[in-house]
Amino acid sequence: MTQGRGVSSGALWLRCRYYCCWLACWATVPNSWVPIQPSQIFPKFSSNQAFSVGGGLILSGTALLAGVFLKYQRPFWLWLVMVLGFLTFLAATVQPLLFLLDSQRQLPLRQLAQVITQVQRPAEPLVMVGFKKPSLVFYTQQPVKYISSNKGAIRYLGQIVGQSTPTTVLILSQPQRFAAMGLQTGHYQTLGHAGGYQLIRVFLKALPGNVNPGSPVSPSH
Repeated sequence: MTQGRGVSSGALWLRCRYYCCWLACWATVPNSWVPIQPSQIFPKFSSNQAFSVGGGLILSGTALLAGVFLKYQRPFWLWLVMVLGFLTFLAATVQPLLFLLDSQRQLPLRQLAQVITQVQRPAEPLVMVGFKKPSLVFYTQQPVKYISSNKGAIRYLGQIVGQSTPTTVLILSQPQRFAAMGLQTGHYQTLGHAGGYQLIRVFLKALPGNVNPGSPVSPSH
């Protein structure tokens, strides 16, 4: 019985590890639900086997003791061991893993934020198109204009085309959105890319003066 419970605990840990990697893939790669191996997302996860070994030992030890108390019909100790084992598993494995997931999920934004602080020109606006990432404000230490849709970005560019300032705009978004916004290769310069994001500098003087407004822009700082 105890051997069977140990095998079940090992299988439980493997399943937890699989779904954590699946969750990490979804959080790191926009619009993607395909599971990826841990080594493809975080090298730290694969190089440090403490999560796998530690979690497996905790669950196996818990199952072994639970089987002993179950055999001798000690319900109090059985529940105590299960609760303590579960709490230990959370503290030693799940919580550090969540911190690792969050740090890797934000890694592309941190990398591009460093590029932004290095290449941004004076009074050059910073725009993020797509899903709002408030952490970008923290990483860049400056206001960010958030636009949720491609049409909203077109409308925003149409409003500032022809103005004396600014002459360029930094846009951070997924690469496929740029074509949907009507931007061509000669309209912008690629400054960097990380994860599913790309940072470009749009030259407003290169854009046609009759940019068609789209849906209303919903900026946020």
